[in-house]
Amino acid sequence: MIDLMGWSNASFVIKVHLGFAVLGFLVGTAVMLARRGTVLHRWSGRVFAGAAMLTALSSFFIHEINQWGPWSWIHLLSVYVVVSTVIGVRAIRLGNVKLHMQTMIPIYLGGFVVAGAFALMPGRLVFEAILMPRLVQVFSGHSELVALAVWGIPALAVILVVLVWWNALVLPLRRMARR
Repeated sequence: MIDLMGWSNASFVIKVHLGFAVLGFLVGTAVMLARRGTVLHRWSGRVFAGAAMLTALSSFFIHEINQWGPWSWIHLLSVYVVVSTVIGVRAIRLGNVKLHMQTMIPIYLGGFVVAGAFALMPGRLVFEAILMPRLVQVFSGHSELVALAVWGIPALAVILVVLVWWNALVLPLRRMARR
């Protein structure tokens, strides 16, 4: 059961932001899994860079969490994503594969995996509209399992980030250094 009322009440900017975020996560996952340098990797990478940029830019019009005036810590991540996307795209155009990897992989991990995990936290729209109704339905009568699932999902996201970071960035950079 999905609470579509939560989505229908969301602003247009949040819907656009979420759409590009989901696209970026899915295409970013394909980019990470595709063999580097192939046509699939290059074209998926272009879509990923566009989705990353549009996700970050759309966040500047979302002011649900206000810590410093209309801004919050998540807007710092958005600035990082915009700057890193420009650096990463420029790096690969100039043939600097190492710098490209050092900028694009953290965008995927921090901008989509970690930020996506935070979107699944209690009190956030994605959690309230999709995750919580499903957890309550699946674990009916077992509130401790709901709590475990609620806090376990972000924990699994952190583990995923470390594993992907190690496999996608550290190991290839070590191989490059040996050459």
